[in-house]
Amino acid sequence: MNYQANIKIVQGDIINQQVEAIVNATNKLLSGKGGVASAIRKAAGKELEKHCLKLIPLNVGEAKITPGYNLSVPWIIHTHGPLWIDGISGIKEEQLLRQCYHKSLTLMPEYHIKSIAFPGIATGVHGFPKDKAAAIAVNAAMDFLSQDNEHRTVIFVCWTDFEYSCYENVLQKIQK
Repeated sequence: MNYQANIKIVQGDIINQQVEAIVNATNKLLSGKGGVASAIRKAAGKELEKHCLKLIPLNVGEAKITPGYNLSVPWIIHTHGPLWIDGISGIKEEQLLRQCYHKSLTLMPEYHIKSIAFPGIATGVHGFPKDKAAAIAVNAAMDFLSQDNEHRTVIFVCWTDFEYSCYENVLQKIQK
């Protein structure tokens, strides 16, 4: 089976994706003080905010799930990405980012989720290089899909042209 066919890259707003779950790249307190987390929290409403208080703390590399509340998606998966320091300690940073994707993806079978949309986890204020993050994300998705018995779709939602090109480059290298 061609698992790459189950991976899609789109440019746009993660909130508008037609999927069963979106991933919220957030922080330890699930406070949504900027970027994707802020937009998701605002669109989902006060009930999400109340639910998130019960999930604190969210440690780096963990993933926890809530209903979508006022969003059009049934589920929101919250994950806390690592802070990119300098790349010297890159093995741990890369492992933690991979863990964010892995833990988020492994919630899919448990909640019968067939489609999921990811933003670029840790590529905003956490400073993770977009090209490295794209490679980690795509490889984590490929690993998950290759071991999964269901037909699931993983979508990477890119905000910028540069981010989109990073994912596109990773997929092109895999095709070769």
